[in-house]
Amino acid sequence: MIWKSPAFRHLRLPFSWFLLPAFLMGMLAVPEVDFSKTLLLFVVLHFLVYPSSNAFNSLQDQDEGPIGGMEHPPKAPASLRYISLGFDALALLFGFWQHWALGLGLLAYILASRAYSYRPIRLKKHPWTGFFTVLLFQGPWVMLLAALFTTPVFGWENATTPGLLYVAAALVLGGSYPLTQIYQHEADRNDGVLSLSAWLGIQGTFKFCAVAFALGGPALLFPLWQADRIAALLLLTTALLPVLLYFFWWWQQTTKDPAAANFKNTMRMNLLASSSLNLALGLILVLNL
Repeated sequence: MIWKSPAFRHLRLPFSWFLLPAFLMGMLAVPEVDFSKTLLLFVVLHFLVYPSSNAFNSLQDQDEGPIGGMEHPPKAPASLRYISLGFDALALLFGFWQHWALGLGLLAYILASRAYSYRPIRLKKHPWTGFFTVLLFQGPWVMLLAALFTTPVFGWENATTPGLLYVAAALVLGGSYPLTQIYQHEADRNDGVLSLSAWLGIQGTFKFCAVAFALGGPALLFPLWQADRIAALLLLTTALLPVLLYFFWWWQQTTKDPAAANFKNTMRMNLLASSSLNLALGLILVLNL
């Protein structure tokens, strides 16, 4: 079965669910949505660009321990190089076919992703450089692409998403990134990588993310309040509540036992946060709240 093969597993397609909130946030203030363009960009990002990035990262890292979305990864086969290149080529073909600016936007994301993992460059080796690369491209950059290219007619004026939402994407999505590294400190050190989470330490990681959440939450909710979208504000607030409760519960567990900063708890946090945001933002968009 193809989905059981090592190459297919390293695409980590379910991991795209964790990255979906940035796309939905980009659509949050778009005045009009073109369904076909939205579907095309969704497929290109979540089924081509993100899986290609995962495959390339696996090929460069050759992880033997847990990685995002896989607790027991198989050895990354050499074929991932060609799969990754093929997915990138398809993504760029569709991007440039729709609009030259979308093609360039996708190319910038792909190049940043490669620079993050590629061993001769390896931005991920450096705690702050790697962090800001992820913060920019997995948050505000994807938001901008969604705001620009899910509308019927391209125009910079279509990116009417309030500036605070871009800040919110950086803080809520990018700011939580160190949490995804919290179980990998030893594996990263053995690979010559100093992640931001390792640099901060376990407790420092939680404090850093608590500050990011404290700033990002209001930045996400204030534009809705300002636009008098009270139903959307209440729905999003309700969705974020269980995420915050789990975050503080998990933080408390790690103060008692640092081993609680493990893969399973990290994936639970990722799944809860992304699912809560995706469902809330999806309902807001579908019901036009």
